[in-house]
Amino acid sequence: MKPKKLTHIGIAVNNLDEILEIFEKQFGLKCDSRIKSEPHGVEAATVHIGDAHFEFMQPLKKDSPMQRFIDKKGPSIHHLSMEVDDVNEWIDKLEAGDVRMVDKRARPGVHGNPMAFIHPKSTGGILVEIEQFDE
Repeated sequence: MKPKKLTHIGIAVNNLDEILEIFEKQFGLKCDSRIKSEPHGVEAATVHIGDAHFEFMQPLKKDSPMQRFIDKKGPSIHHLSMEVDDVNEWIDKLEAGDVRMVDKRARPGVHGNPMAFIHPKSTGGILVEIEQFDE
């Protein structure tokens, strides 16, 4: 069992408009979609490049988890996301191998797809998201 592909790199930013302008001006990459997700406390903008994309995330509130991340680490890569066939099956497999999960069951991600985060302590300090896309 292997992930299908890298789907996106999640990047925490202070100002979506500013970062989108930089990526359009310097690389010719335009925003494909923009969505506010109150449950996740972020506004996310997607910029595609090849088969993957950047997911720039700006906190919606000063007390949100994303704002705490930026306060601690600054604007930077937040997570890597990989596509899998079945998120819950992967959670079971990973936990059976003593991998620490942030999410014990799949939950809807910013765009509504089932997802779960693997705790960075189990992945060398990198927050990894596994995400399922129904075809």
